[in-house]
Amino acid sequence: MSKIVIKKPTDYIKISSTITLIYGQPSSRKTTFAGTAPNPIMFDFDEGVHRLAKKYRVPYIPVEQLRNWGDVMEMIDDPILDDYDTLIFDSVTKMADYLADFVIRQNIKNGKQGGGLSLQGFGALGEAFRNFIKKIKTKGKHIVFVAHDKEYKEGDSTRLRPDIVGSNLGVVTRDADLIGYMEIVNNEAVVQFTPTDRFYAKNSCQLEPQLRASETTIAEIIERYEEGINSESVEMERYKKVIETVTADLEKCEDAIDLSGAYEKLKTLDHVLTSKLESWEMFKQKAEELGLYFDKGVGAFLVKEEQAESSEQTGENQTENPNPQGGEDTAEKPSENAENDKPHTGENVQAETAEVAENVKPQGGDSNGAEAETNGEVVKPQKAERSGFDTPTVPSKPKATKKTADVTGE
Repeated sequence: MSKIVIKKPTDYIKISSTITLIYGQPSSRKTTFAGTAPNPIMFDFDEGVHRLAKKYRVPYIPVEQLRNWGDVMEMIDDPILDDYDTLIFDSVTKMADYLADFVIRQNIKNGKQGGGLSLQGFGALGEAFRNFIKKIKTKGKHIVFVAHDKEYKEGDSTRLRPDIVGSNLGVVTRDADLIGYMEIVNNEAVVQFTPTDRFYAKNSCQLEPQLRASETTIAEIIERYEEGINSESVEMERYKKVIETVTADLEKCEDAIDLSGAYEKLKTLDHVLTSKLESWEMFKQKAEELGLYFDKGVGAFLVKEEQAESSEQTGENQTENPNPQGGEDTAEKPSENAENDKPHTGENVQAETAEVAENVKPQGGDSNGAEAETNGEVVKPQKAERSGFDTPTVPSKPKATKKTADVTGE
């Protein structure tokens, strides 16, 4: 039996395995930026490596060698990967197709007669994907998933999220340490880890709201994440506690009653930084998995089949934007900085999360929106969005590195 090593609370924690999700618009240089992770090798499901300039390519496994999910799992166990610190999967959307085919072959009931996965199949897919991630993390590897973005309707507004099939979306977003949205702003690739009303993201190490991809790397961001874990930041401790509590509560939810009870608890939590917005996104994903929706009038989650009946009884169109106070719809109220807000629709989309936990007062700093100041210049998105939530304190800008994401392509 090996000797037991007990770590002290004050001991430095070395982060050997992280999960980063990078998603965004086509040709927003996602693949190039993913290649800035520590000592990476890429599983090229999307056949996108050839679109990169040679100096930005990293070692990769071509799609010709990825015939099925069995090939993928064999390669994960191959000793040849011991020389690499990060495994990049580009894209996780295409990779999920391999996994879906695998679970159907394992059990014909996991598929539908007309093609695609059955409800049972989506459950099997999620379980297989969780085991896949766990296997890589036990090897002490960093994971970078690359995905396209996808628009979806949320009430009267449109939001962006990763294009990941079924329950895999919930698995990735819950387990990911960092989620960044990439787009082209003023002809330059930027990555944004702070969530807004327009897109989902996860910022667990107080990164600036917007970073130029040409001036930072995933390797540097992981270092900052490790430093944040080991710092004595009271805010970070509170943030982690909230996310851990929400994750544990959602894992126990099996129906509408469970999820509604967890939502009541959510409103009592001591939110800080981006925990409120991230928590509500996790609730929405769990509701999708369970076939539920949030009824604003009732202030609880209901089965989707009950939505039409509920609308007839109330004579109102119910949305998934909660209003815990049960009073006037805050979606019609402008924010304090309304002159700077440019939502996608006529209705202020800020209502979604503002209503989630109106009783809870987050303790962060002032909202920085979607702007970042770099080298004396302010990079502004073509459609500026403000989340209405407190954003973390902006630390010093990371140093530029040689490997950057300033080429045309993915």
